[in-house]
Amino acid sequence: MATSGNQMSSIGILTSGGDSQGMNCVIYGLIKCSIDNDKKSSIYLIRDGYKGLLIGDDRYIQMGTIDSIERHLHRGGTMIGSSRSIEFQSADGRRKAAYNLLQMNIHNLIIIGGDGSLTGANQLKQEWPDLARQWASEKADNRNLSKDAEMLNIIGIIGSIDNDFFGTEMTIGADSALNRIVESIDTLTTTAISHHRAMVIEVMGRNCGYLALSAALATEATYVFIPECPQPNADEWKTKLKCRIMFERDRNQFHHLVIVAEGACDQDGTPIRATMIRDYMDHDLSIDTRAICLGHVQRGGEVSAYDRLMSIRMGMEAFRIIQNNKREEQALVLTVDDGRIVAKSLVDCVQQTIKLGQMLRTKHWNEVLQMRGSHFIHTWNTFRELMSPNIDQSSFNTKFWLIANFGRPVPAMNAILYAIARYGYSRNVKVLASLNGIDGLMNGQLKSIDYEQVSNLVSHSGSIIGSKKISSTSLTREKILEMLKVIEQYQITGICLIGDRTGFELGKQFKEYSSSINLIYIPCLVESNDPLFSKQCKLGYDSILNTMMHQLTNLMMANHGSEMQLFLVKVDLTMVTTDFVEPTLVALACSAIHSYPPTGNKEIDRPKVENDAKCLKERMLTISNRNELIIV
Repeated sequence: MATSGNQMSSIGILTSGGDSQGMNCVIYGLIKCSIDNDKKSSIYLIRDGYKGLLIGDDRYIQMGTIDSIERHLHRGGTMIGSSRSIEFQSADGRRKAAYNLLQMNIHNLIIIGGDGSLTGANQLKQEWPDLARQWASEKADNRNLSKDAEMLNIIGIIGSIDNDFFGTEMTIGADSALNRIVESIDTLTTTAISHHRAMVIEVMGRNCGYLALSAALATEATYVFIPECPQPNADEWKTKLKCRIMFERDRNQFHHLVIVAEGACDQDGTPIRATMIRDYMDHDLSIDTRAICLGHVQRGGEVSAYDRLMSIRMGMEAFRIIQNNKREEQALVLTVDDGRIVAKSLVDCVQQTIKLGQMLRTKHWNEVLQMRGSHFIHTWNTFRELMSPNIDQSSFNTKFWLIANFGRPVPAMNAILYAIARYGYSRNVKVLASLNGIDGLMNGQLKSIDYEQVSNLVSHSGSIIGSKKISSTSLTREKILEMLKVIEQYQITGICLIGDRTGFELGKQFKEYSSSINLIYIPCLVESNDPLFSKQCKLGYDSILNTMMHQLTNLMMANHGSEMQLFLVKVDLTMVTTDFVEPTLVALACSAIHSYPPTGNKEIDRPKVENDAKCLKERMLTISNRNELIIV
């Protein structure tokens, strides 16, 4: 039946191709936004991807409800199923799909999938006007098409753990997969250390090295093989790998991690497999080596905090685009740009993704690396620099850098210490650490940080050199001068201050008294809403978010199906608030029915709280065996 002019036509959503963590969260965000903003629209869940769209009956196209998706929020995969359909690639298959959509009054289609799934959706959009008129003419009542039915709105959302789609910083599922890989490698590292073994780990990613490269950097890997930066030949990579392993062994590190992307190859295109590397290390280097393929473990498990939040936002943004009656001439794809969701031309992004694949097949390696973007290139250069040996031992210890922490210990502090120590080593610079923050500077308690001391440090939270919270008002002129004497005594030429605002204030005063010092400040203040610092730059908040959401999920799941219970959980929401993450979004991602962020100096809105309590009581009396969560 054609819709009336003031009624919003229905929205269909399907997942297609390979599954990825966060797909369920997109559906949740879409349905939640529909409930909160518009009662006239209907959300239809199309099961098993394009296969379900082609069958088109009520087994495969069903009305979506918030209760049907909420319990799947934390789970990977897709609760509505996914498939790859050969039939949809044909013109007759797309005609059948269009007829089923028109029959259900669905003129807005959201597809979560990779470039192949999104390309098929765009083909359907191009053919839609003719198919819609053909469908109307074949009906017995010769009905006229509504204005909405004349065009199919297509919104693509990239669901892929590979992070290989051009035009976006992150794809849905990539962060969860990376978390799973890092967690698995950290587990393997403990047994590798125990037996002085080498582990060669193959990770997914198809022809994109994002997962392998990021995991290598996060786990302090010995070596990484990625498709974008291949070695000239087997002899070359064997020589370089041997040199790197001998370098680590000379520094008392007898376990080694080698990460291999599944699309890794040499410059001739010859594949490099984990088993090939294992055999070389076993036979030629006489190192006990194991080859591990993580496989589909990377696709499963719990959805990371980032993927939960970004996916929910994607679903909500897709609804808003449709709600605003934007009848787009071209299909759109939602991308991530500098932490924000940006709608771009689906055709342009798919064409560039296809072009990138062609560059790989024709072995234009430099062009491939450039098309991966600045973030990928920066990560690659960072890994290479941290793994580089120092060139000139004779000049060692002629330069000294100092690192000091301030405020509460944050998960990122040890990783920063590792990076500075390894980078300093590669530049023939000795790194000193101020023990327990400002106390070390005051008392001259500076510890030399050697190459070996930061091994296996990145995975540990807190701070091995200590940190101390002090008031900036305690930084008197006398104390500043005492610290500067210590700095001069140790001939320190560079200082890195990490932590809360105290470190920033101390750095400013250092520069006032001594302009010759090279100084950098890195904010690590996840609990602060200080307007001085960008909310987007909060090192450590991702770890805190993951821990918080994991604990809240466990709380609700452990009591699932029990007698009705209400959980009021106190959470410092300022710790997880950024430009990207608002407290209400965090609560939504945890399935909390209400959240009450800090009000500052304002009084609590008592009438709102009382009304929320009344509605909650009615809800819990209506729905049996349901627990509810409130975050305060």
